[in-house]
Amino acid sequence: MSKLKEVNRLYIDRITQSLIEDKEKWTREVMCGMGGCFVDYYSPKYTNTNGGTVMFSDKGFAAAHIDGMLAWDIGFWDYNNPFSERSLKLRKAMREMVKYHIIKDEEERLSKLKKSIE
Repeated sequence: MSKLKEVNRLYIDRITQSLIEDKEKWTREVMCGMGGCFVDYYSPKYTNTNGGTVMFSDKGFAAAHIDGMLAWDIGFWDYNNPFSERSLKLRKAMREMVKYHIIKDEEERLSKLKKSIE
C-alpha cells in the first residue's frame, strides 16, 4: 500500500470514528450570503500525539484541520466509491450525524416556540 493510500485510510477511519462516537459533539454552522445559505459541520478538537489538535469538518466533503489549518481533505473517489466498505461507512456516519443535528435543532426550536406561548 502506498503511503498516500495509508494516510487516506487512517484519516477516513478516524473521521468515521468521530462521526459515530461523538456525533452529538459535532457543531452545525449555518451561513447565509447573497448566493444563498450553506451548512458546515465541525467535530470537537482532539489532541494528537504531537501535542497539537486535529479537528474534522464536513463542508461538502470530509476534511481534517491540524492546529487550525486545513491539512487533508478526502478525494472524490475515496468518498464516493460505491465498491468500498470504508466509503460506505463514512457516508452513512456522515448522514446519521447530519440527521441527528437537524432533529436536535428542530426539537430545540419547537421547545422554544412552546415555551413562548405558555
